[in-house]
Amino acid sequence: MTKARAGHEKSASDLISERIAELGDWRGDMLRRVRKLIRDADPEIVEEWKWRGTPVWSDNGIVCTGESYKSVVKLTFARGASLEDPASLFNASMDGNVRRAIDLHQGDRIDEPAFQDLIRAAAALNSSGKRPSRSSKRGVSLEQARALLLAHSEVRPGRSYGMPSYLLRGRFFARFRDDDTVLVLRLGSIDDRDVLMQLDARSFFFTDHYRDYPAVLVRLAEIRPSLLSDVVGRAWTDAVAQIPARATRRRAATSTSSGRRPRGSSAESSPRPSPRTRASGRRRTSPRRSSR
Repeated sequence: MTKARAGHEKSASDLISERIAELGDWRGDMLRRVRKLIRDADPEIVEEWKWRGTPVWSDNGIVCTGESYKSVVKLTFARGASLEDPASLFNASMDGNVRRAIDLHQGDRIDEPAFQDLIRAAAALNSSGKRPSRSSKRGVSLEQARALLLAHSEVRPGRSYGMPSYLLRGRFFARFRDDDTVLVLRLGSIDDRDVLMQLDARSFFFTDHYRDYPAVLVRLAEIRPSLLSDVVGRAWTDAVAQIPARATRRRAATSTSSGRRPRGSSAESSPRPSPRTRASGRRRTSPRRSSR
């Protein structure tokens, strides 16, 4: 089955086929192979095209996504942590309590029967209505959420766009809004937000302000503590990968060498020379005219 993209003449299946053809290398061949295995394993599966061009296979909810990167094809199972994996196919996103992924590199072989068993198990889990095994208690206090953020290395209180926030290596990571009842959390991608909303629509949402920004809004009164811990941990891991420490130091060094003050420095501590004195350090004077 296929699901057409709203406002688009082509079906999701057509768009996925185009993506495979556009890749034109081993990644396209790999994606073509796993697509066939997925469809053969679950004839009722629906193909979708989401999040600015990601193939998605769904059956009563997301089964898995197929993302292609420079050196890997990644198959992310939305509820992989709840699936049995006797063949140990999962080899990525292993640190969370919700998702699991299979990273396929050039030349990798797929254990086809085991992979198809995973697809069928994921579809069956969606159909059963069972949620990932975790405490049914919902709700995280503001103090607990703050402690969770600060428990991660290099996360510090600060300000972003004039608002009290939590920064990671000087960049926005999280903040609270709506009288501290909602957490705004930076994610690795917009795709991650949509997966979270599929998993728990009560807890995760976004507003138009964040539509094109990789962030999710979390209702503290609704979120399960273990799920919030998982999501914040994954968000921190992604942010650290996107904001390397050396880049922070390099920006500071560049600012110093170019005469620009680093953010937070005062004008009194680092006065800027005037254009007329910058070159030589003293005022240049024009030669006097001789009077006749």
